Amino acid sequence: MKNLRRIEWGLLIVLSLLLQGAQMQPIEPEQRLLAALHTLNVQPEAFTLHHGGRLRQAVQAQQLEDWVQRLSHGLGTGNVHKTVGRDGVKYTAVDQRYGNTVIKFIVIHDRLGDKYVTPYVSLQLMGRGVPTQSFQALKRRCTRLLQSYGIIADYHFSIRGRTLNVTTGLAQYAQKVLTLLGAREVEGMRTDRTVSLSARSPVLPAGIETGRGSMNLQVAARMDSVRPAVVLTIGTPIITIEY
Repeated sequence: MKNLRRIEWGLLIVLSLLLQGAQMQPIEPEQRLLAALHTLNVQPEAFTLHHGGRLRQAVQAQQLEDWVQRLSHGLGTGNVHKTVGRDGVKYTAVDQRYGNTVIKFIVIHDRLGDKYVTPYVSLQLMGRGVPTQSFQALKRRCTRLLQSYGIIADYHFSIRGRTLNVTTGLAQYAQKVLTLLGAREVEGMRTDRTVSLSARSPVLPAGIETGRGSMNLQVAARMDSVRPAVVLTIGTPIITIEY
């Protein structure tokens, strides 16, 4: 059954890439990361697409709650939960109606007392297994909606998978991902149980600046703590899920 699922999502990736190429459309970063896992025979388990950042254009503090409600309604995330604390106000809305994808929308207002504020806005699309075509459609819809509110989506995408093939070392798994994506290592951390590499790939979007240069790819490989298996996580530009 596992082999059948691997074949199915492998064919889905290949077909998607072929269709993208035939239509001369850019290949999405998540498709490239997913293809790398497929090549290495790593079974995807979880993925996260995340946008986070402060508003560029300030809104009136007294109108913020209404602004949050309207944006949440547009996202389809339903009721907004409001939490008031010492450091400010947090608005949270979650929706699980989109197949294997969950939407989580968060707005943090930490400038209490200001007339105009630029709150921190976070949007996450989280799922199990392989991102489907409905995920891509949902991503496009969220991107358009954020743009209508003056927010340019700056996504981080991470995907985590697992393989029972432990004959290949952790460093080798991480290095193979870099090779598949034509990436050059910027910095890394290597131990007996975990390897984490930051790199720069020409086939992925612009990333972030670090003390050692620009990076747009992070790869982590670790040994499973429960059974003999390797957990491989890839993120662009950085990993935003637990690895």
